[in-house]
Amino acid sequence: MKIFRLVLGKLCLIWFPTLFMIVLGPAIASARVFQINSESFATYLRGTYGMAFTNTIVSESNSTGAVPVTMEDEYKYNFSGEFGFTYASPYVSLRIGGELIRPPEMSGVEGLNAGSSSLYTMKSQTTVFIPKAGLEFHLKRWPTSRFFFYGGVGSASLKSANTYALTTTGGTTYSPLTDFTEELKATALMYEGSFGYEGLLADSTTYVFEAGYRALDFKEIKHTKAVTNFQGTVTEGTVATNADGTNRRFNLSNYFFGLTLRWWLR
Repeated sequence: MKIFRLVLGKLCLIWFPTLFMIVLGPAIASARVFQINSESFATYLRGTYGMAFTNTIVSESNSTGAVPVTMEDEYKYNFSGEFGFTYASPYVSLRIGGELIRPPEMSGVEGLNAGSSSLYTMKSQTTVFIPKAGLEFHLKRWPTSRFFFYGGVGSASLKSANTYALTTTGGTTYSPLTDFTEELKATALMYEGSFGYEGLLADSTTYVFEAGYRALDFKEIKHTKAVTNFQGTVTEGTVATNADGTNRRFNLSNYFFGLTLRWWLR
């Protein structure tokens, strides 16, 4: 019995390591070595920070009409979030995704008359969604990083709601107008270009820094429901206008910075 246990112990010492190498050896030998120029498919999350711009979608913004109005109508910044997929070759990559731009909500903004008396307070909420596609051209490549130029295009849809609460002075000035909410929509093409750097973060995850310019200008904005506003009674589908009768616009064109995380799957 003692001899049997001794023989069994020797066999375990010899065969268990051998069996381990037979079963797991190929997996260890084939462990993935990341080469960015050999990767072909990734999912990504991207965030951007945009520069300040004026909220031109507000109807009485800095009006020079019959009732001169001034107000603080500038967005200090705007953020966007994007999710999508990247299909890559060594020299060029295709990027397909959807981007959501959400400027900060404007709340409690006052419209002041020439005597600096408050006529109303305004709240504005706006979102823009953009299905998009573009190409990255790899200008310089290294084993785990690259420098590229990106150009993209998208079809943008805007939705906005502006709520006005008249003060006592405003109620007298705009009588018989009362508090109201405008609901608006618009579509436009978006074009963007950027220079970026992609590098290895960990395993098969990369990071991307970008700096570029986005061209996005909504030149015709329409009401999505009937409302009585500063321009009188408007119906659904009516083009939204300013106090001077010109069409309202919402121009998001500006420079931006972006940060992306990519998870390469093959």
